[in-house]
Formats: sequence, structure tokens, C-alpha cells
Amino acid sequence: MAEFIENDNKHDIINTEALRKKEHKREGYSFISDRRFKQLTANVRKKGAVILRGGEDIEEYLDLRKADALTIEKVMMFRQQVTLSEVLEEIHHFEQNLEGLNEDKDAILRGILNEIDAKEFLIKNAKTFRIPRKETRETMMQLNMYYRMLEEWREAHNV
Repeated sequence: MAEFIENDNKHDIINTEALRKKEHKREGYSFISDRRFKQLTANVRKKGAVILRGGEDIEEYLDLRKADALTIEKVMMFRQQVTLSEVLEEIHHFEQNLEGLNEDKDAILRGILNEIDAKEFLIKNAKTFRIPRKETRETMMQLNMYYRMLEEWREAHNV
């Protein structure tokens, strides 16, 4: 099961296991241009997102969290080299936070449900956004993992 971390007692969840690792798992991926990154994130910037990308401190923090990208409240962090699906997923998580999606749920359940929602969004919109097949396959594997985690959570809570 993935490890979830609560931040500031506000149930902001970071999945440190399901996100891609920095080195070998990033080989063979296509990274987006700075121009494309700015286009994709323009709308959330207008909504108040604080976007941090690259730089030694950000890269070290993401290494520590074993993540390539993450969103905590209104702060979005990305590696300098970022994939399309990573950006789209974090934008989706930002929107989930703004909407308060699943805020009424237990912190771990909220994290699982929000990850399922984000993964389903990516898969549903893969053609629209032209997400590379390799990224979509990985997203499908992650989605299956989250469905298993949801089942485990339900069994553990007799739901």
C-alpha cells in the first residue's frame, strides 16, 4: 500500500509510492517544452496556483518525496523535465483542491478517491490531449493499483 502523508492537518495527501521515480522509470518518456508547460499551467496560475519547476531545491524535495510532481493545496511542484501527463494530473489535483473534492472523507480515502478521479480523467482525455501511449499505459497500471487500494481500505473499514 502507498504511504500517504497529511500536511498541516488539512488532509493534503501526497502519494509517495505511486508517482514515478526520478531515474530509470523516466527513461524513454517525452518531456514537454517550456512553452507547452506555460500554456498548460496558465489557467491555474490565474486561479492562484503557485508553480515551482526545477531548480536544485525543488528537485531535492521531489527526490525526498520520491515524486516527479506534486500538489499541496495551491502549490504545484514539478521537475524541470516534466511529462504531459504529470502536468495534467497536477492541474487536475489543483482543481480538486479548489472544489474541495472528497473533503468529507477520511484523509487516506480522500487521497485514494482523488487519485482514481485524476487517473480516470487522464485516460478519458488521452486522445484529446495527445498523451503518449507509454504514459497512458502507466496511468492505467496506477489506476488499477488505486482500485486495489480502495478495495483494501473498504475491507479494513468494513465498508
